[in-house]
Amino acid sequence: MFRPIQQLKLHLLLAYIVEASSIYASKKSWDKLNKEQQDVISAASAKAATTIIDLAWERSEDFIKQMEDAGWEILDYTPEQRTTMVNHIRDNVWPDLADVIGQETMDQLLAK
Repeated sequence: MFRPIQQLKLHLLLAYIVEASSIYASKKSWDKLNKEQQDVISAASAKAATTIIDLAWERSEDFIKQMEDAGWEILDYTPEQRTTMVNHIRDNVWPDLADVIGQETMDQLLAK
């Protein structure tokens, strides 16, 4: 029988999960729209995505506060450690991601 031992109350802030949302349209439907309509949909989509990301950060901050209030120790990387990690991921992981999602999509993500 499994008996849990006392739980360690530690949480490491990795910030590795991406809040993803997508709006899809077929190329056939998209091509039926004029440039102005496409621009309106693109702008509304970008605004919605920004709102979703902002709300995700707020939820995350609230969860962290709840853990701290419950006695958890929150561990985080130093700015230097985070920079090293981010640079490693950009240099070693993102090139593979471009192979999966396409270079054009990757370029759009990096332009943000």
